[in-house]
Amino acid sequence: MPVWPVPAFMHRRRATASFFAPIRTALSLALGLAVVASPAGAQDVFRAATGGTELVHDKARLPDGSWFEIARPVPEARRARVEAILAREAAKYPPGFLAGIGLRAVGVFSGLASTQNDGFHTWDESLGGYLYYGLWNGRDAVMVAWYSDAQVVLTFHHEVFHHIDSVVRGAFQKGAFHSDDARFARAVSGEEPYEPAVIEPALLKRLRALSGRKRLADAVSDYCTKNPGEDQAETARWFMTNLAGGLVQAADAPELPGSQRILHLLEAYRSAAPAGGRVFDANVLARVALGDPIAPETVVRTVRRVDPSTDPVERHLKPKGEFVVRGKEGPDGVNRTLQADILAVPTLVRTAPDPRESSRHALTLLERYEAYIASRWSVSESTRAVFERVRVELIALTSGVRLETKRNRHSDKVDEAIADPRLRAVIHGVQPATVRLTRENSGGSGVVISERGRVLTAGHVAPTLGARLTAELPDGRRFEAVAIAVDLHLDLALLQLTLPRGTRLVAASIADTAPALGDRVVTIGQPGSTTPDGEQTGYPSFHVSVGKLRKFAKNRLGGQALGGTGHDAWTYWGHSGAPLFNDRGHIVALHNSWDSTTTMRHAVTWEAITYFLKQQ
Repeated sequence: MPVWPVPAFMHRRRATASFFAPIRTALSLALGLAVVASPAGAQDVFRAATGGTELVHDKARLPDGSWFEIARPVPEARRARVEAILAREAAKYPPGFLAGIGLRAVGVFSGLASTQNDGFHTWDESLGGYLYYGLWNGRDAVMVAWYSDAQVVLTFHHEVFHHIDSVVRGAFQKGAFHSDDARFARAVSGEEPYEPAVIEPALLKRLRALSGRKRLADAVSDYCTKNPGEDQAETARWFMTNLAGGLVQAADAPELPGSQRILHLLEAYRSAAPAGGRVFDANVLARVALGDPIAPETVVRTVRRVDPSTDPVERHLKPKGEFVVRGKEGPDGVNRTLQADILAVPTLVRTAPDPRESSRHALTLLERYEAYIASRWSVSESTRAVFERVRVELIALTSGVRLETKRNRHSDKVDEAIADPRLRAVIHGVQPATVRLTRENSGGSGVVISERGRVLTAGHVAPTLGARLTAELPDGRRFEAVAIAVDLHLDLALLQLTLPRGTRLVAASIADTAPALGDRVVTIGQPGSTTPDGEQTGYPSFHVSVGKLRKFAKNRLGGQALGGTGHDAWTYWGHSGAPLFNDRGHIVALHNSWDSTTTMRHAVTWEAITYFLKQQ
C-alpha cells in the first residue's frame, strides 16, 4: 500500500447503544470496486454491512457536532467509487457492528478544512483553511476526506476507532475514551503485556503464508506522540489495512510494542461489541483477512452479558448511573469507607446470577473507577493496594480458579518464584493440586484434574495399567494411586487415588484452547533429591519455575516421547508429569522430557492431553 503522509486528526467522543442488525448473506467480505454500479447501490451495501449506518455527502445530513467549517462535497460523478471503497472497508467489521455501537452516519467529502489549527496542520489555499483528514463528533458520526483511495481507507478506520474507543458493550460510557489509556501504556511498555492472540491453528497457518514480512515494530507514526487515543487510532488504521500481518505478529511476536498495540485494539473491539451480539475477536478478523465468509455458526454464540441495571457491582459503584465515592480521607490521607466499598466487590460478584461474567465486567468497571478517582483526587498507596488485591481476586473468579487461602508448607516457593502478584495469586490456587509420585526406586510429578482424585502424569512415570504408586500432596497427605489408563505413544497416564469417603481435592482444569508461542507458563514439579548416578541434588520438592513456550511440533498429536511443546521453565529429572499452567491457572501442557543437545525442555502438547482424556 502506498505510504500515506501522516495526517493530524481531531476527535471527541460518544455513542448510543443498539443491537446488531441482520445482514444479507449475499454481502461479500471481499467486495471489489466493480461490484457497485451506482451511488444508491453502494450506499445500500454500506448500510447492509454496517447494520444501518448512513453514508452521506452533505454536512447538513450529519448528526449535530462541531464539524469543520469547510466540507467540500464529492462530485456526484465520482461518488460511486469512494462509496464502494468504504463499503468494502465497512465489511471488515462483523455484520451490523458499526450501527450496533451507535455509529449513525459517515460523511465523505472531497476536502475538509478549518480556520483553526492545533499545530499539526498546514494551510491549503484551494480549500481556504487548514487541511484536515477526518473528525469524529464525539457522539455518533464521523466525517472523512477523500484525497486518495489509499488515504480515505486509513482515515476511515482511524476515525471509526475513536468511536469504538468510547463504547462498552454497545453503549457509550462517559470517560471511557481515556479510561484505558493507562492500561494501553502498561501493555506497550511491557509492564503488563497482553497475552498473545488466540487464533485457530488452521487459520493461523494460512495467515502466516499470506502475511509476508511487514510488521508493526512500534508506533505507526510520530503523530502517535500526541496522546494515547491518537496512538490507538493510528494503530487501528495500520492494522485494519494489514490484517494478515497484524494478526500473525499478535499471535507469534507479542513481545513487540507494535504487537501490544494491536492486542489492545483487539480488546477494545471485543469490549465494544453490543451485549448479546456477535463476537468480535481475532478469529473473525482472520477470516476477513483470508477472504473466508463469516458463517453465523462460527461467529454467533450465546454469551451471557451483564445487565448494568441489575448487576450488583454496577448498583454499588454507580447507584445513579455515575460513579460515586463515599466517605472522606482521614488524618492519614486514607478514605477507609472507599476501601471498604472496593473490598466489597468480590462478595457482590458472587451474588450475581453469573458470577464469572459479572467478575469480568467488574474488572473493567474497577479499572474505570480507579481512573475516575485518580482524575479528581490523589490515590493513597494503601488504596491502590486494595484495588490490586480485589483485581487479583476477580481474575481468579473470571478464570474459574479459586484463591487458596490455606497455605501449606510449600506455598512459600510460589511467592519466591513469581513476582507478578496476579499470577502469584492464581498459582496459589492450583498449587495444592500438584502431586509428587513415587514408585519403588523411581518417581515423578503429576496434577489432580478432578476433585474425586484423578491424576494426570507422564506415561513413562506409570507405564503399565494397574501400576501402583504413592501420591503426596503439598499439604503432606498421601494416597495410594493406581494407573487406570496409559498411552505410551502420547506418553500420558491417568491415575486414580484411593480417597477416604467424602474427601474432595483441589483440582486444576485443562485449558479450553490451545496455547500460543510465547505464552508464559508456570510449572510445579519434583526435581528429585538425587541425580541418576545417585548424587544428592539438594533440590526441594514442589519446585516452582516460570518460563515461556518456545516451539511446537508440526504434528501436535504425533508421538510425544520428546514432547511436542518446547518450553524454557527450569526442570530436572523428576519433573516428568509436571503440569505447565498458563496465566489463568489452566493446564496447557505436561512436562515429560528434555533435549540434551539444545537444553530445550519438552512437554506433552495440549492437543495430545485433550485427545487422551476424551478417550477415557
